[in-house]
Amino acid sequence: MFLFKKTFGVRIWTFFKVPMLFLMRPVVHSLDEKHAEISIRLGYFTKNHFKSMYAGVLVAGADLGCGLLAMEIAKKNRGKILLLFKDIQASFYKRAMGRTLFVCNDGELISQAVLKAIRSGERQNLIVAVKAFCPDISEELVAEFKMTLSLKNV
Repeated sequence: MFLFKKTFGVRIWTFFKVPMLFLMRPVVHSLDEKHAEISIRLGYFTKNHFKSMYAGVLVAGADLGCGLLAMEIAKKNRGKILLLFKDIQASFYKRAMGRTLFVCNDGELISQAVLKAIRSGERQNLIVAVKAFCPDISEELVAEFKMTLSLKNV
């Protein structure tokens, strides 16, 4: 029930704030203070003419996985933060030919940065890693992202 509510909440938020993400229909598989896992299905709006996932969709999935984790941590610490990504470095290893799972395990780093941003009021920047897999096809890494997350208390 918890994950259904999280998925529903993410979809409502994306419908009003980032409609392109809404069309990708993200699903929350796991979300706690240490890591986040979301997936995006390969479908009409997410595949290219090679029948694999667009690079833009992969980057958007990584953005959502990391950003959702940061928003969840801020919410649990009763803080209101602005977050954006200043820099993204991506390495693509294979074509994503199916449902793609985005995993961010940097919850502890994000938590420290969120708490520091809330306390100090200054902008905090940190590099966060997100990995992408196609678990229905193989356990091999599809893509890896290094994203500079910028947080500021509102």
